[in-house]
Amino acid sequence: MRATTPSAPQVDMSASQIIEQPMDRRPFWIALLVAAAFFMENLDGTVIATALPQMAHTFGIEPVELDIGMSAYLLTLGVFVPISGWVADRFGDHPFHDCLHVMRCEQ
Repeated sequence: MRATTPSAPQVDMSASQIIEQPMDRRPFWIALLVAAAFFMENLDGTVIATALPQMAHTFGIEPVELDIGMSAYLLTLGVFVPISGWVADRFGDHPFHDCLHVMRCEQ
């Protein structure tokens, strides 16, 4: 039996050889990674929303007054996550992560 495709050269393969080939699991892991990132971002927003009344009490203001802070935080997160990915692609992972660690230690 000959397995043929229009774009690939003809290769002699039996049906059992075709069935035994492992599936590429890379799309599954990429989808899982993206789902985990979205989950963590949603969890982050949920934690802030839950803590907002206590934060307002600590600052001595009404919780509604911190609403703009929560919006600004989530907007900043949405902007800087893609930018940090671009910077890591442009300048390399290691220099970018080293810079982040130095900035975190400086705080």
